[in-house]
Amino acid sequence: DENTHLWLFRSLINDLRKERADLFTQDHIIYYREMLKEGVEQEIAWGKYAIGDNIVGLNGNMIEDYIKYLGNLRAKGLGFEALYKGYDEIPSSMKWVDEYSDPNAVKTDFFEAKVSAYSKSSIIEDDL
Repeated sequence: DENTHLWLFRSLINDLRKERADLFTQDHIIYYREMLKEGVEQEIAWGKYAIGDNIVGLNGNMIEDYIKYLGNLRAKGLGFEALYKGYDEIPSSMKWVDEYSDPNAVKTDFFEAKVSAYSKSSIIEDDL
């Protein structure tokens, strides 16, 4: 579900960039990047609060590294520079998250599976 929202709003923002270049001056982009960075910092704080260091094999540094990686991914998806240096690839300690976050990678018996994501069986076509 979250990936659908990411795709939708990234597409909207990138289309807006084409139609209203005046909203994407260097000053505006600096402002937008700072907004993204604030969101990443808030998410890191929440992740550290919610998870803490009480789960064996998962700690605050791992959470921070992964969320900074995601922040860079989102910034690049909007055509912006990365927010954080050194976070261009998924941290090795968090590669397992990709396996669980990709609904197409999870293999189950059809009759035992529970719906965990909303997706179409066809290719998403951008007809906006």
